[in-house]
Amino acid sequence: MRRVLFLRHGSHDRLGRILCGRMPGVSLSEAGRAEAHAVAGALARRFAGELAGATVRLLSSPQPRTRETAAPLAEALGVGAELAEELDEIAFGDWTGKAFSELDGDPAWTAWNAQRGAARPPGGESMAAVQ
Repeated sequence: MRRVLFLRHGSHDRLGRILCGRMPGVSLSEAGRAEAHAVAGALARRFAGELAGATVRLLSSPQPRTRETAAPLAEALGVGAELAEELDEIAFGDWTGKAFSELDGDPAWTAWNAQRGAARPPGGESMAAVQ
């Protein structure tokens, strides 16, 4: 049986304030590093019996925060984390690095939040394009 798990990266210092997307230099916060270690331990314990002799692949987006999240899991599982460009964050274009408070009231931001499958951030990609 094939099992596929998707994990989001741990917390970072801009969480809930800044639309990061592919913004360079966003690393995990202390809380995010603790989250990464906690999930690595929990998954290693949960799947220990199933992983014996199994082929395990661990893929990470190129973002530093995702690579940092994957590192403790890679160590716990005894595998290397493979870089997967296709798992990168959505490209938010002109909105990258903007505070959510700056985006409030922007008609394009309102449209994107109402119709994420069809709307496109200025200079970015739609959710449909990401899929």
